Amino acid sequence: MEASTLEFGLRYISGVGNTLNHYELASLQISLMTLQKKEGKEKAFFWGRIQGQDDDYYIAYVLEDSEYIYPKKKMFYSTSRFEFRPLPEGTLRLSKERVDPILLTGDPARVVELPDGSNAPPEEPPSDEEEEGKLSGRTAKRNMDTQIRIWQKKSSRTHGH
Repeated sequence: MEASTLEFGLRYISGVGNTLNHYELASLQISLMTLQKKEGKEKAFFWGRIQGQDDDYYIAYVLEDSEYIYPKKKMFYSTSRFEFRPLPEGTLRLSKERVDPILLTGDPARVVELPDGSNAPPEEPPSDEEEEGKLSGRTAKRNMDTQIRIWQKKSSRTHGH
């Protein structure tokens, strides 16, 4: 949702329990406009909120110029301080058996220690990483999931299905 239409857009999803309180909404609108100006873009978008144990993550993005049909998203994250920072590009682990059991706390600097016996593929030994990396991976996976669904819908329309 674009910064200028955030409140209007959130009305549509509030019926299923996804809401922001007045403080979050106002802070998010201001921080999205700040991000927009800082990045020199016409628009900044709210991607979503990922709930953490102690604090939530708010994800935003701007569209970058690209030689491809679809522009590339430059992702940012913030905690409840609403100061957006660049989100490192996430690494997708496409193993179907791998489930990420790590609970995010809301502290991007927290080092996440993977439990022994985690479902890591044999060629990829488990390694500790900061929570920011876990957040980035989850965001990348959700982005990929939605892009595939959108592409499938568009391709089925063009093929007359």
